[in-house]
Parts: sequence; structure tokens; C-alpha cells
Amino acid sequence: MPRHINLSGNIIHFSMPENFSRDMPADDMIESVDLSDKNVYQDYQKFTLIRRWWDFKDSGFFGKEYGTLMMSLYIKEVSESLSITTLKPLDFIDIIIDDINKSKPESGELDPLMEYSDHFTAYKESWRNDYRWLKYIQGHVNGDKFTILFAIPLTAKQYIVAEFISAPKNDIGIRSFVNDFTLPFMNKIMDSFQIDYEKDNPAKQAVLKSDTLSLQQLIDGKVKLLEQSE
Repeated sequence: MPRHINLSGNIIHFSMPENFSRDMPADDMIESVDLSDKNVYQDYQKFTLIRRWWDFKDSGFFGKEYGTLMMSLYIKEVSESLSITTLKPLDFIDIIIDDINKSKPESGELDPLMEYSDHFTAYKESWRNDYRWLKYIQGHVNGDKFTILFAIPLTAKQYIVAEFISAPKNDIGIRSFVNDFTLPFMNKIMDSFQIDYEKDNPAKQAVLKSDTLSLQQLIDGKVKLLEQSE
């Protein structure tokens, strides 16, 4: 089912299956947002545009249940404490890492059951309709959930995140659930994304494949510099 969201003239197009979970009622999708409205953001927290759940199970009333997939699409604003923008890939990763670090427990102690994408090598290019998204994960060591995220610049100071959280049943391995159900389903949704950027929005050029070096080459160079400075 095609969907469209207007973000101050930047139009997001995507499609998703309509067989939503009946156990997880959802709010209506936000169809339009004024990005200049500071009331949209509270302490730079994400502003959710849509959230939906799907159940995976065999057909029939007594069909085996495998688990649930939740998708959220939201926008975030770059922290005012950062002078960088989303327009350069490594700066964009820095912005996401900064947000991840700020979301960790106030005690500063990491959750031992979480794998945080707080290092450059955790990020990969994911090309969808000729636009570069950043793909990264959040893993749960106990295997009850697994999160895959995709981020892309919307403006120089705002970006979009598509988040997919896999929650298999207790007797289903997380890797099997992700491979058999999450990835095929998620890729169909992500492949449907198209962004019509507003005229003169510099973010459009930032996400096109125009860099001489690939993201991996840029990351390798960054990691080498960091190692040399230690």
C-alpha cells in the first residue's frame, strides 16, 4: 500500500503490507510535518511518523507462531551542541553515534545485554533507489530482540530513521527469524522508499553516489587516523 509523507516539501514515498498485527493497535500515520516547528522535538528525541507491527505464523487457527516484527519511521534533529551536519557521511555517522551515546544510561554504564553501534566500523552503505542510507544494528545478547536501522539525511540538520525490531518466540532462534522473516520483509519495504527532496535542498546531493571514495574507504581512513592519534 503506497504511502506519502510531506516533511516541509520533502516528500517521502514508501509502501508496506497491510496485514498488520491485530494485537498491536497503532496510531494513524503523520502525513505532514513542519520541520521548522521546534515543538515537534522534545530534547532532540525522535518524532515518530508511523509505527506498525506484523505477526509471522503458519496458516490456520493453530498455526505455529514464529514472532513479531515492528517497524518505526521517525525523524531526528541534530543536537545543537554539534557544529557538523548530515551532509558528509563521516559527520553523519558522528551525529548518530552522539545520539546513541546520549541515549545510554545516565550512570554511564553500558547495558551488558546491548550491542551499541557507537563505532565507525558498525556502519555500512545501503543503496535504495540510488540513495545512500546508513545501515547499523542494535543487538540484544540474550537473543530476545534484534534491531536493524537505516538512516538518511533529510536536511543538513535533520534525518530520517527506519527501524525494524525483530522479536521471535522463545523457541525460535533470533538468527533464523531474522534470515527467514525479517530480511525478506524489511528489504521489500526499504526498496520501496523514494525521497523527493525540496528544490535546493543540499541533502539530495549528499545521499547520491557522487563520492570518489566509498563509505568503507572513508571509514578505513578515519579509523587509521584515530589509531595513529592514540
